[in-house]
Amino acid sequence: PHPHPHLTLTLTRLQAYSSLGCGKLLSSPVVTDVAARNGRTAAQVLLRWGLQHGVGVIPKSTDPARIASNADVFSFTLSEADMAQLDALHTGEHLCWDPTLVA
Repeated sequence: PHPHPHLTLTLTRLQAYSSLGCGKLLSSPVVTDVAARNGRTAAQVLLRWGLQHGVGVIPKSTDPARIASNADVFSFTLSEADMAQLDALHTGEHLCWDPTLVA
C-alpha cells in the first residue's frame, strides 16, 4: 500500500481524525483477527494501518498503559494481505461525524 497519489506530488499530508473510529472499529471481527494474527491490539493494528497508508495518526487516551501501547506501532508492519483486509472495511460510513456537514 502506498500513500494517496496526490500526497506524493505535493507537500500536503493527511491527518487522521479519530483514528480508532470513535472506538467502533476496535471490535470489528476483521480488525480483531488481524490483531490476533500479529500479536497486537486492535488499536495498534488500526494505527499501523493508517501509518502504512502515509496518514498521520494521533490516538487519544488518558490511560498511561494504553498510551504506551498505542505508541508501540513502529516495531511491526502489517502484511499486504492484512492491509487488503483492513482496506476492504471502508464503506464510506462516517463513524464519528460527517465532515460534509461542516460549513
